[in-house]
Amino acid sequence: MKYLMMLLLLPVLAHASEGDAFSARLFTDYKDMEPLLNDEVNRRMSEALVKANKKKHACAPEVAIKAMEGEFLRPVVGVFEFWSSHNSVLQGHYIKISNSIYKDLKISENWPVQLGKFGMATFFNVNGTLVASDKFGHFFDEGHTYYDMVNRQGLPMQDALNKGISLEEGIYGYERSAVFSYGDLVANRNGYEFWNNLLNEKDGDNYIGCEDSKFYLRKQFKFSKYVDDGWDEAINCSKYSNKSVEDRVMKVIAELEKSSGQKLACPAEREKCAAIVKKYQSEKEYLISPMCY
Repeated sequence: MKYLMMLLLLPVLAHASEGDAFSARLFTDYKDMEPLLNDEVNRRMSEALVKANKKKHACAPEVAIKAMEGEFLRPVVGVFEFWSSHNSVLQGHYIKISNSIYKDLKISENWPVQLGKFGMATFFNVNGTLVASDKFGHFFDEGHTYYDMVNRQGLPMQDALNKGISLEEGIYGYERSAVFSYGDLVANRNGYEFWNNLLNEKDGDNYIGCEDSKFYLRKQFKFSKYVDDGWDEAINCSKYSNKSVEDRVMKVIAELEKSSGQKLACPAEREKCAAIVKKYQSEKEYLISPMCY
């Protein structure tokens, strides 16, 4: 019965998980997990090309893209998000909701977040940036949605960015977790760049090459090419579904700040705002919290 209930709930759990970047930054024993995370992405990319090369393709780009989709995309639950949050080799910190900034919210306000590791993210150090596991789902899955809209449907990037905002205002944010995450939107945007970098040869920076009808990896993937402080919700501050939710979350953050003696009021590291505002200047209204500028 337990597993049947989880199966029934999966459609409403999709990308509704949240992370507590405030409590997570109180831990001081993080080790950089980027090398291990990179290795897994590169393993999956290599495996995808092995599968693609079993088909007759004459270097057709869509064959390689479809193979990559098979490795990185899954219905409902992000495959890399799930892998990272349930992998015993990776060193990180999982924040239970009872110990989180969301502990005073009612189940009716954010019930998907209440479901253990399906609801609350695990945090990792990725080349010095604090990254929640749910961001990997946004990077690969929503990044792919942006790629499909822009590269396949020919829509402007603005349409993709607005799609991300509508999801945060709806089923991926306010409606399920009570949180609108700018960090999610930055992860989405960088995920587009990953999918675009697979075969886009305009700048010679593509991951996949093809010779004699055989795809091959031209270079190794690194998360540090895409991850920045815009992914961190304690810097790129989130919004909440209503003032009551916001007040209760802010109250817990204030209590954490007082008990830890560490500055946590968002943005917790305001000095890091300038770099992300500059990086995303032309799209900042879609990606960066107004609290950063």
